[in-house]
Amino acid sequence: PLLLWVRGRLDPLDRLALAIVGPRNPSSYARLMTTALARPLAAQGLTLVSGLAHGIDGEVHREALEVGGRTLAVVGQGLGTAL
Repeated sequence: PLLLWVRGRLDPLDRLALAIVGPRNPSSYARLMTTALARPLAAQGLTLVSGLAHGIDGEVHREALEVGGRTLAVVGQGLGTAL
């Protein structure tokens, strides 16, 4: 994109980030794997990035926040059509 809009603050440590995305209606295995991946990565200081959908996206944000990590949400379309 030519322009990215940011709400909040970006931290220099956010340059080391990992995106984890998945389905809105995940299986129990997908939820288990999300926890197994997201929680330790966030606890080690890696910023986690995901969308704003229900399902795995929400799990990623929750796992990061539960261990005091950073998380960034990305909207994959224009704000006028996303909200």
